[in-house]
Amino acid sequence: MTSTGISRIYSFLAQQENWLNQADRTNDGNITYAEFCDFLKNGDFAKSEVDAFWKTVDVNTKGKINANLRNDHTLDKKELKTMERRIEIYEGLENFLDGLSVPSYLQSSGTYAELWSKAIRESLTNKIEKELIGKNENCDIQAFLEEAYKMTYKLTTSDLYAQKLIECDLQDIVSQVPGFKYSGEDTNDIYTIIGNYAKSLGEDEVPNVNDIENILRAYFATADLCDSPEGVNLNDYFDNGNRLNGVQKQVLKNLILDNLKSVSGEEDYDTYKDLYDEAIEEFLSSVLDSGTADKFRELKSTGVEDFLNSNAYRKLQSAIKAIEILGGENLTNAIKTALGESVAGKVNGLMEGDTGFDAIKGIKDAAIQKAKNGDFGDPNSADFENKLINWVISELKKKLNDIYQNGMSGLKINELEQVYRALIDSATSADEAKQAAINYCKAIMAKKDEALKDVIRESEFTSNYVEKIKSMESDDVKRIMNDIIAQINEL
Repeated sequence: MTSTGISRIYSFLAQQENWLNQADRTNDGNITYAEFCDFLKNGDFAKSEVDAFWKTVDVNTKGKINANLRNDHTLDKKELKTMERRIEIYEGLENFLDGLSVPSYLQSSGTYAELWSKAIRESLTNKIEKELIGKNENCDIQAFLEEAYKMTYKLTTSDLYAQKLIECDLQDIVSQVPGFKYSGEDTNDIYTIIGNYAKSLGEDEVPNVNDIENILRAYFATADLCDSPEGVNLNDYFDNGNRLNGVQKQVLKNLILDNLKSVSGEEDYDTYKDLYDEAIEEFLSSVLDSGTADKFRELKSTGVEDFLNSNAYRKLQSAIKAIEILGGENLTNAIKTALGESVAGKVNGLMEGDTGFDAIKGIKDAAIQKAKNGDFGDPNSADFENKLINWVISELKKKLNDIYQNGMSGLKINELEQVYRALIDSATSADEAKQAAINYCKAIMAKKDEALKDVIRESEFTSNYVEKIKSMESDDVKRIMNDIIAQINEL
């Protein structure tokens, strides 16, 4: 349980009238674990929360609660005294919070008023947990909260002012940038700007919604979305090193996407949306992070050209091409030729997106990543497909022992030979090659046809083929296997 969970229980107890008398069902002045759990049922706390809380107050448990002896776990008078002092701290917090008023600009919306009250509570609670509980529990709680509230108020109020302005009053600007949100990944610079504004306020100053609006307008002006107010210098609050900021990146991202859809088609984008978004993010990070405001306007005027000529776009095209090949007939036919229909059938699910077969998990993702890395060359070349298919088959050969770990008895005779040959080709040790021979012989001996079984019995392997193969030299095993396969193919 997190520290906020512990505080939640303390806050609940602080809001109860004579909680100790209510919880002490035996009236002996002590509180058992069972009594405590029963009392907290009205507070909607999970059992894990109660257990974690209990371990912080019942020192005799030494951090452990015996499930069979829970009724014997008891808070004695000394432990209850410590707990009562902590409850007094949270009672002081509740009284302090009751005396606060939501700033007028946020009062017009219940949502932002609730967000403000919740943020203030969480911030002050965290302060109590970090600085008072177990450290300075006998301090003047009122004086502590008054001091902590000064900066908490400035930071929280400035943050909520900015959020409401962006989500409501500045929508004529923000609506020009689809996908841009105050809580988005690319708005960390706004958090920094607004936070630094709050910290710059004097001892007796409070956040001013008009000042924050002007700061935000100056920020959006960097992306040519509005005019910049006079007298506002963003560098006073944020040193961006003259790099592109979050809103500039979002404007460029939207511009690239709009133009890209006209080049590649809406359907292609919808099919590979995640790959497109990933490529654009990579492009923006690699090219634009070092770009200046002049670079922003240059890219804005050139549209999608820079992206289409980028390495990120090449990787995108390679990934899409790889996915199409992995789901295509050419790969399936190549696997049938190299490893047989049985293997091809097992692999089809993987190439269509089903990665439930443990033995070949990761091959598809690895193939796509290698394509992005340029391992298969230019995606527009004929050689790209051949290289990718050959790589997939080579990886499948390495996995054949895993694919057929429960035996190969279900394979047809010709497929048995294909799989055996593939296992030999991919074997990295004599033991692996011998295991391939053993698996082949097991599959033949599992057939109903006695003539097939006789080939194994009458060979140098005999009926005791497992032990014979293990004891022989690898070259002898291969020689005998070639003779066996030749005889079986003649039947």
